Amino acid sequence: MYIFPRRAVNPYLRGAGSPAVHTRPDATRGRRGLLGVVAQQRRREAAVGRRGGLPLLALLLLAPLALAQDAPSQPASFLVYRPWPDAAGDPLASALAPPPFDAPRLPATRVDRAAAASPAPENAPQSAPAHYREMLRLVQAAAVEGAGVGLVVRGSVAPGTLGVQVETRALANAPEGVELALVLFEHGVVVAGRTEPYVARFALDPVRVSVPGNASQQLRLDPAWDLDRVGVVALALVDGRVVQSATWLPRQDAPTVQLVRAPLVEHVTASWCSPCGPADEALILLATQRGPAGPLPALGEGSYLRAPTGWLWAGLALGAAGAVALARGGRP
Repeated sequence: MYIFPRRAVNPYLRGAGSPAVHTRPDATRGRRGLLGVVAQQRRREAAVGRRGGLPLLALLLLAPLALAQDAPSQPASFLVYRPWPDAAGDPLASALAPPPFDAPRLPATRVDRAAAASPAPENAPQSAPAHYREMLRLVQAAAVEGAGVGLVVRGSVAPGTLGVQVETRALANAPEGVELALVLFEHGVVVAGRTEPYVARFALDPVRVSVPGNASQQLRLDPAWDLDRVGVVALALVDGRVVQSATWLPRQDAPTVQLVRAPLVEHVTASWCSPCGPADEALILLATQRGPAGPLPALGEGSYLRAPTGWLWAGLALGAAGAVALARGGRP
């Protein structure tokens, strides 16, 4: 008895669009010949599966890494006010700028000196993600507004002084009555093992400026400050509200050209404020994602790659499981 009659088509060797392959009627090859054909076809399918599974395997392994990478988005400027140093030896005690608004309760966060973040967002004051979402919501709402004013900021650091030159540019729907303010900050101050970003050291009162126009200022620096960490935030204000901001980073070579809307985030906190911890963490994350690109001492040199999280490890485990499944599925 033959497995296939004369001129019968072997279904194991028929492919989509391929011609029929016929068997030779040889009784001595019967079942053994059929098993050989099946084994050969399975080996071919396994080889195709392994080649076709490589893109899927790469996707499974690289997807969690892509999730950990935050793409740069709408810029923003950041200032942190810590007006109550812990002790005389605290590096923040040398000089600190007072907050530009009343903060009867900490933490206190304002965007553009107009919108106030809730100190207990989503009824979860101890939740850093809730604080982050609240701050992000305010920044996104401010970012959709037109700037009206562009700022070009140049800085030069010399022993004991910081020279700042600011050029104002008129954009679409440029407002009238623009005032310019400067806030000097020290970025990456380490206090009790904790890095403090964008600590406001000194602020100049707003002055009326022309748009377009130019302004310059020489700021005196405290010898205790680290010159490699000193920068400045330039603010354009109308009736006390910030309409544009631009950050010149420590030791930045090129000028900062800010023509798109950059909201200002100001945060008031204190080391002894236990409820401030989650909001401080949220601010650092937001500043890492939306802060100005460039050299950021003690905060990862401007990298947007976060430290590994539970989601990252879970994604890697899923990718490894997928790789094992593909490898097993490809065996003959």
